[in-house]
Amino acid sequence: MKLKHLAILSILGPVGLANAAIVVPVGVTGHTANAGGFPTINVINSSGLSGVGDVLTQTHAPSTGTGANPHWIGGISQLNSIQPLVFNLGGAYNIDAVHVWQYTDTASATFNNFGTSAFNISFSTDGGTSYGPTISLTGFTQGTQTTESVQTRTFAVQSGVTHIKFNNFSAFNGATNAGLGEVRFGDVIPEPSAALLSILGLGGLLVRRRLK
Repeated sequence: MKLKHLAILSILGPVGLANAAIVVPVGVTGHTANAGGFPTINVINSSGLSGVGDVLTQTHAPSTGTGANPHWIGGISQLNSIQPLVFNLGGAYNIDAVHVWQYTDTASATFNNFGTSAFNISFSTDGGTSYGPTISLTGFTQGTQTTESVQTRTFAVQSGVTHIKFNNFSAFNGATNAGLGEVRFGDVIPEPSAALLSILGLGGLLVRRRLK
């Protein structure tokens, strides 16, 4: 006697529209105005972030002095000529956003002029050898000597990005240095292929087993 058993094998995993992910760079280079006190690594190592929950909901602590500064500051003249800030993403991503936490300082409101009010961003798809489109990002809000929330700018998706360059910095009130607290990038996860969506639309694969 043969018994026929039908089983549904469901396919697990997210289905639907593209999702956004956060890219944490694996390296960063650029000019440092005060070596030892404001190293570039501070913009990618999470120093100063509150550390609880989704990173985009976290706040960044203000600077409390050179020695324990969780920020980065670079001289504008150097940044905009021979030593721009360059991020190594450690792989190829489809980038559509930049997330920055502003420089702010508890010592003096004047130091908040070192925050970054605007800069250009450009993209490399060949490991940092050459850079393509340049996008101007403006309108960032100046720090207020307290904790800072993320400021996000979005743009058309740039595909296969391996390195990202910041330059043409502007600071507040004509300051000659520009600073940032932390930087992250937004990655668009590609949508599943049409063929895959068709299969998933069936709700699973129908498998027939025959038991004797």
